[in-house]
Amino acid sequence: MDKQIFMLCLVIFALIFSKCNTKNGRDHLTFQVEPTDTLPLVFPDNKSDIIDKQLRYEAALKFAEQQLPSTMTEWEDYSTKLGLIS
Repeated sequence: MDKQIFMLCLVIFALIFSKCNTKNGRDHLTFQVEPTDTLPLVFPDNKSDIIDKQLRYEAALKFAEQQLPSTMTEWEDYSTKLGLIS
């Protein structure tokens, strides 16, 4: 039984390695790569959406920080702080 298993393994290895008998041993691993003029895409197709969302987020944060005055007296106080009205 052991001798039959050994012979079976020997035949399987012989069949596998007989396919690898090439000129330099690496002919079967070569493949063609077409040259490209551009870099591969790293961002998804909607990369403008990513930038747009980031800019909108930053604008919302700044808008919450710097609220404009809502009444006339607040506008006058604001303009004096800016130095527009003396």
